[in-house]
Amino acid sequence: MKLGRNDPCFCGSGKKYKKCCMNLMVKKREKPKVPEFLTCNDCGSHAPKELFTYLDTKDIEGINMGISAICPNCGSLTYGFSGDPEEVQRILAMLDEDLEGSGNLGFNKT
Repeated sequence: MKLGRNDPCFCGSGKKYKKCCMNLMVKKREKPKVPEFLTCNDCGSHAPKELFTYLDTKDIEGINMGISAICPNCGSLTYGFSGDPEEVQRILAMLDEDLEGSGNLGFNKT
């Protein structure tokens, strides 16, 4: 069931959702600023934003943006995510496990 603007807020404050947490939820989905580079997870060199591939993360709760790039120095895949810190850690852990396997977490390049 979808939470409506005039429904009581899910946080238990007693306020209407529109006067309480709705603005917080909207702010979480705002497009984050794109970094100038990603630091390679293996060699520490920088992959500039011209090399970024943007990942489709719109269906992943708590993640605002996902980017990946191939390091120009060592050729390794490097990646970065923004959003809720716990969700970012969860995605990074999944990536670390999956990179040893199929290499496909269900992300679509955009």
